[in-house]
Amino acid sequence: MPQLRQEGNFRGFITSYAVRKPGKKKDPNEAPSKSRAISLTVAITEIWHKGEWCDWQNEGFEVSGDMWVVKIDGTVNKTAVQDLMEYAGWDGTFASVEGGTWPSHNVHVKVESHTYNQKMEHRIAWLRGYDEQPGQRGNVSTEEIKTLDQQFGPKFRALSGDTARNAAPPAGAPPAKPEPAMAVSPAKEARATEELAQARVGTDAARIETARATQAAQATQAKPGPPPAPPTEAEQHDAAVAEAGNDGIPF
Repeated sequence: MPQLRQEGNFRGFITSYAVRKPGKKKDPNEAPSKSRAISLTVAITEIWHKGEWCDWQNEGFEVSGDMWVVKIDGTVNKTAVQDLMEYAGWDGTFASVEGGTWPSHNVHVKVESHTYNQKMEHRIAWLRGYDEQPGQRGNVSTEEIKTLDQQFGPKFRALSGDTARNAAPPAGAPPAKPEPAMAVSPAKEARATEELAQARVGTDAARIETARATQAAQATQAKPGPPPAPPTEAEQHDAAVAEAGNDGIPF
């Protein structure tokens, strides 16, 4: 696979690993270094680009890096050890590295450029959580964070309580005065009163007219019609002729 030639944040999986120690010192009088590293090679599958992870598997790049778990003076490099164990699944033994029992693991790596023997190289600088988004990250270990919380946490919380008390009004204090209403000119107030009165008059007139119409309709339905007028003498004569028959003589 071609070696990666750019800085950035990448995702991939570990393809090989080994225990490594520094090369021989050029100065024979210089004490030999006690440092030891776990050297990793990672096949790149994704790149962080414009705020999101993008598929890069078809590019076929790989990148390597040395995680120095033991410092020059022989002391443990806590950050490197914790990163390998937390983010790469290392069990904390050199035997698992040399014996090949350390299973492959998906990782998120931060790649930076370095110049060595006047040659530019791009190598793994840090391991990150696989689901962690690139951004600002501190350089304080987990153990130091716990110590800082124990030492300063109560003091910080006390300051937070003081801030809350200062923001609250003192006990027994009179309530805050409401803001004064906006002043209205006498002319505007008079005009508004007149418009309201006119609206009420119009509404009342409409209600009265509706009530009158309803009462008239109800009265018309309930009142019986006038009795029929009595027949006139002419109408009575005509009726008698009709009863007598065609000869005009009543029975």
